[in-house]
Amino acid sequence: MKIFKTLAFYFIFIILVFLFWLVLAIITVLMGEATGVKPTIVILGIFSTKLAWRMAWKLTKKTRGGRND
Repeated sequence: MKIFKTLAFYFIFIILVFLFWLVLAIITVLMGEATGVKPTIVILGIFSTKLAWRMAWKLTKKTRGGRND
């Protein structure tokens, strides 16, 4: 059972990261090719990846039900 929860965690994490980076890419395109924006986008990307990791961890932790399988 533990392997399925680990897989679910990574699956959720990958989807969240993909969505966050997709949103950032759309924002970058809408703002245009401004040179000052790119470092900010990278910083936001790293932050959103950390946020996605935490969200995925919380979502999978809730399904565990407090017992170790």
